[in-house]
Amino acid sequence: MAILRIGWSGLSWLRDTAKRYPWQVALIVALALCWWLWSGKTDALNQRDAAKTELAGARADWAKQVAAAKAATASAEHKSQEIAQDAQTTHDALLADNAGLRYYIAAHRVRQSAGTSAAAPAEGDGAEVHAESADAALVAVSEADLTACDASYVYARSAHEWAQGLIAQDLAQAAK
Repeated sequence: MAILRIGWSGLSWLRDTAKRYPWQVALIVALALCWWLWSGKTDALNQRDAAKTELAGARADWAKQVAAAKAATASAEHKSQEIAQDAQTTHDALLADNAGLRYYIAAHRVRQSAGTSAAAPAEGDGAEVHAESADAALVAVSEADLTACDASYVYARSAHEWAQGLIAQDLAQAAK
C-alpha cells in the first residue's frame, strides 16, 4: 500500500505542477515526445542506411563477378578460335601437300608385267618409301576412294591435334 501512496502523491504533484505551469509542462512533454520519436526514427534510418550500403556492396560484388565471368568466357572463346584456326591451317596444309598419298599410290599401283600382277613401282615413284611392301599381296582400290580416305585421315588427324591442343590448355578433358 505504501507504493500506491507514493505513486498517488507523485501523480498529485505532477497534476499540481501542470496546473501551475501549463505551458512549460506542455513544452517539456512535447520535447520529450519529439526526442522519443526522433530516436526511434534515427535507429530505423541507420538500419535502412546500413541495408542500403550492404546492398550496394553486394551489387558491386555481383558486377565484378559478372565482369570476371564474361572476361573468362571471352578469353576461352578466343583461345578456342585460335586453336581451331591453327588446326584448320594444319588441315589445309596436309590436304594440299599429299606427298604421302602420291607415294602410296605410286608404291601400290598394280601394274601388268610379263604375266604377273605383282606391284612394280617405277623409279622415283616412291619405291624408296615403300620398297618392303612390293612383295606383299595387294588390293586394288580406286584412286577416288583412296583420295577420299586420305582426306578423311587428314581431317581426323587435324581434329585429333586440335582436341589435344584443347586438352593441353585445360580447355577440355581427355575421354576415359
